[in-house]
Amino acid sequence: MDTTLNVYHTITRHGAPLAVVKNFPGLDAELRPEQLRRLAQALMLAADECEQLATKERRITMTYHVGE
Repeated sequence: MDTTLNVYHTITRHGAPLAVVKNFPGLDAELRPEQLRRLAQALMLAADECEQLATKERRITMTYHVGE
């Protein structure tokens, strides 16, 4: 598994927060339990930051470490 997630935080055309994960582990990803937990933690952080960062004036790309 790639050890980082690159997430572009922006908004939808209706102004709602939106996160685009650029390198999400694809279909049929094989992940061990500890990898799933790290991925889940990174996604929770991305969700929180998506709500805080996504405004019409501010669009940002964040990198989240999910490695060992």
